[in-house]
Amino acid sequence: MIQYLMSSYLGINKQDEHYRHVSLVLIYAISCVCVTTFYCFYNTLIFDYPKMFLIDLAGTIVGLLALYVLLGLKRIRLASWILLLMAAGVVLAVILSRVNANYSMAWAMIIPLMSVFLLGYLWGTVFSLGYLALVVWIARQGLETWQAAPWDVGSAVNVVAIYLLLFMLSCYFEASRRSAHKLLQASNQKLAHLASTDVLTGLKNRRSIEDYLLAHDRQPLFLAMIDVDDFKHINDDFGHNTGDEVLVALAQLMQQLVGDHGVVGRWGGEEFVIVFDDSNVEAFEALLIQLVQGVAATGFGVSRSVTISVGGSRHTGADHKLTLRAADEALYEVKQKGKNGYKIAMASA
Repeated sequence: MIQYLMSSYLGINKQDEHYRHVSLVLIYAISCVCVTTFYCFYNTLIFDYPKMFLIDLAGTIVGLLALYVLLGLKRIRLASWILLLMAAGVVLAVILSRVNANYSMAWAMIIPLMSVFLLGYLWGTVFSLGYLALVVWIARQGLETWQAAPWDVGSAVNVVAIYLLLFMLSCYFEASRRSAHKLLQASNQKLAHLASTDVLTGLKNRRSIEDYLLAHDRQPLFLAMIDVDDFKHINDDFGHNTGDEVLVALAQLMQQLVGDHGVVGRWGGEEFVIVFDDSNVEAFEALLIQLVQGVAATGFGVSRSVTISVGGSRHTGADHKLTLRAADEALYEVKQKGKNGYKIAMASA
């Protein structure tokens, strides 16, 4: 219900930064109206306390006003103040009317919790301290005249009502805290994914590949730099949208061929990189042959052949930039020799 009211009347969903605070204001308003309405019936049907009935009726009316200001006028701060002043006023009126009978002063315990949640730490602390001083002053005036409060039905009802109200509000606060924490975790995971992923192809981006190499600096593996031959002509002849589609299809093809044996990333533009998690040079060379032949045999939806040039190098855990440089130099040699081929540093084909 809370989520429905928030989205329907305030246009606030769980992803909104103000959702948690506004939902607390709303749950406090509903709770206070329910409590004062209950005591209206209690002081009429169960015990005949006309004065207490009027106090609770006034509290119910002001509580409904706070709900209107919140949901109708969308004045969150004003609704918070109205709600807090209503609760504080009703509690003071009950204490002044009933003094310490039926443990009425225990209702003062809800005000600090409400003030901090509704107004924040600063104003909530100021309000709570001022309210505490007022309650202490009232209690001090009655030290010589107030009698011990007997434990009776009215006392039990008050204590149970206070306990349940505080328990319910605490549970909702904890639930909202956990929900906010989950949203924060999901947001952080999304940001981490975006920071490490190429938007167009969904592959790992350059930074992520470099981090991967740094994290596997003690593991012997191979690295391949891949460049799409004459990609500028594809963009010029068929448009950039078609060029993007070719890059996406290439990324999917390379992922299929590499599988679980390595990591595929987009280095930038029409350049890709593969980290091959195997120290066997024959297996690495077989993969490069599959890549070159597989790309050349694929149409990619354009009326011209699409080919790639690949430069490979062994990464032994030294400076990864040296490995990248060696692979890039091997790639350059393939380009110079006519493209559509591969070369592994220190071994060629």
